[in-house]
Amino acid sequence: MEEKILILGGDVRNEKLFYELKHRGYETEYFSDAYRENERAIKQQIQNTRFIVLPMALKEQRICGLDREQIVSCCEKGTRLFCGTADRAWQTETEKRGIELISLLNRETYARENAYYTAEGALCLLQQKMQASLWQKRCVIVGSGRIAQNLFPMLKLHTPYLSVVARNRAMLAQFACWQAETFTFDQQAEAFDGAEIVFNTVPEPVICPNVLNSMAEGGWYMELASAPYGCVWEEIPLGINKLMSSGIPGKMFAVSAAKSMATAMLPYLK
Repeated sequence: MEEKILILGGDVRNEKLFYELKHRGYETEYFSDAYRENERAIKQQIQNTRFIVLPMALKEQRICGLDREQIVSCCEKGTRLFCGTADRAWQTETEKRGIELISLLNRETYARENAYYTAEGALCLLQQKMQASLWQKRCVIVGSGRIAQNLFPMLKLHTPYLSVVARNRAMLAQFACWQAETFTFDQQAEAFDGAEIVFNTVPEPVICPNVLNSMAEGGWYMELASAPYGCVWEEIPLGINKLMSSGIPGKMFAVSAAKSMATAMLPYLK
């Protein structure tokens, strides 16, 4: 009999993970964030469970009604907590208490699968919102990491008008080999001129809001990164359609994302 796994909160991906782990033979309990009636019961579950799955992004949020201190204080030494990424407070608190915090996005295979789901989901979601095709659209990708690397060939199927803005000159050279027009961040005004869609993949404010004024009328800005995002959201110019799209794998492809998550967890379930 496998040791029990407890899943607390998170998006639809965590709900699907519950079924995926049960299908693989693991005894699993799941409490959604809507479950807050009996915090004492949840604390008892935490105390009696060595493997606990938390939401993908661990920050200063309450999970099933419990804050970070309440969750961590219930964990026995040696407990393994699973997430995608965690802020410094979570890392410090768990390390201090002898709890193993496993950030699955540090595993390269899982990170690349997650990036693929993000890129594919971004195009599906954007087309639904625009109610238009991507054919011949002038698109700019900001960043050169995993999401950008997956997004580029998907967009290439729809349009030849692709630009990439990034700081990594080696990756810019690679994108140029893939026939993208490339720009550094100090050239972003030129890159955004006439752009119909901007996809940001950089989780830090690297885009000057004013330069977005040069986008085509009715253009779209799609945010794919996590906080603090690529541009100050409130300062994006009026007239540009804004689409906040972080967390796409759990929203668009929860079943696939859960399968990848379960596979990434397997080496730690011992």
